[in-house]
Amino acid sequence: MLESLDPILRQLTLIDTLIRKEDPELHQHIDGAGVLPYYCLSWVITWFSHDLDDLGKILRLFDLFLCSNPLMPLYLSAALVLSRRKQVLMEECDPSMIHTMLSKVPQDIAIEHLIQWAIKLETAYPPKTLQQISGIGLDQVSAINTYEDLWITEASREQACNILAMSPEERLPLDTTSIHDSSAQRILGRLRAIYHRDTAMWSVLLLSTGVVALAIITSNTDAIREWWMTLSSAGHFPLL
Repeated sequence: MLESLDPILRQLTLIDTLIRKEDPELHQHIDGAGVLPYYCLSWVITWFSHDLDDLGKILRLFDLFLCSNPLMPLYLSAALVLSRRKQVLMEECDPSMIHTMLSKVPQDIAIEHLIQWAIKLETAYPPKTLQQISGIGLDQVSAINTYEDLWITEASREQACNILAMSPEERLPLDTTSIHDSSAQRILGRLRAIYHRDTAMWSVLLLSTGVVALAIITSNTDAIREWWMTLSSAGHFPLL
């Protein structure tokens, strides 16, 4: 676990750029209300397991995320927000109302439709391209930026261990010197200000989402084991 939430705050900022590029009207409504993208924090850090009740849908998303670039949860988050544009635009430009509505994931969401939408977003805005557009560079050595180079090869293990041992100061962000989205920089600045103003609140929030996700998993131990065995028997993962 990293020493601060700054890497995840930078990831959350990228959703602002995705929404702005795909639906300027929706972005203007959300941004005009002053709503920051921490409404999707639990979606990203728990892979939606904190917000969905249907274990089948959770496992379907786990399948997607495990075989995709680690930024895929963010693409799916953007797809979910974009899919709810009508409901969002019908809300008054009130930060609390819009934040509350966005943070609640509908239990009847069409998972397969959202997955296809997320894949299209990733194709249109690959992770490194998205960082260039937004001007928000994630760590050069992050799993997101090294995914294609270090993806499950024996030779990459030592390099991966070296990356994990790096200090925060050594984790330099990806260079984004091209023309980029100033809105994303502004959003990131606000997220960082809120985080540094009340780190205890963020710690409690992270702990609570983690506890709920763990409760969901432990209450469905047999189903999780069956899912894992299915993946292992298909050769996706080694048996532990």
